[in-house]
Amino acid sequence: MAEIDREWLLKELLELERRMDVLVDSMHDLVATSKETNRQIAEGRERIEKLKKLSLAEAQARFEPHP
Repeated sequence: MAEIDREWLLKELLELERRMDVLVDSMHDLVATSKETNRQIAEGRERIEKLKKLSLAEAQARFEPHP
């Protein structure tokens, strides 16, 4: 009986280890995806700021008196 319990425990431990490996791999994928998403967001913000500055400069140029 003790041998069966030990064998069962070993099987359960192996299954838990396998699941943990899957979770670790998933976490690595999630971190990589998050980093890529953050990079894209930062690039988008930079583009928006550049467009805002350009738009403001164009608006100011339109309303400045011409000599």
